[in-house]
Amino acid sequence: SRARRGRVENPEHAPFVDRLARLHQILNERHFAGSLRTIQVRLSDRMKRCLGEYRTADHGGSPSIVLSRRHLRRDGWSAAADTLLHEMIHQWQHETGLPLDHGREFRRKARAVGIPPRATEAG
Repeated sequence: SRARRGRVENPEHAPFVDRLARLHQILNERHFAGSLRTIQVRLSDRMKRCLGEYRTADHGGSPSIVLSRRHLRRDGWSAAADTLLHEMIHQWQHETGLPLDHGREFRRKARAVGIPPRATEAG
């Protein structure tokens, strides 16, 4: 659908997306020495179980990170920042040619940046 590909955004998300984009920059500098590309960070009203997702380029698009709006609303900015950082590790994996998984390299990097080295879902 057009909305899924990010062509139609909820205007109410704009201030949150701006803050998430700034947070991506800060976390990139702090934990990845600024090496990650600047990518689109979006919110989804449709994500129910998943807290966030790193999406590789598909259908000619660009990679993006999508966070659950429900997660941000329910769990707050601190939890959303941890989820963003989790997805940024997947971005790092992708940009450095590592497999996109929660294997040894993911767990090592998660510990290095100070987040739990596991996948989480909304409970």
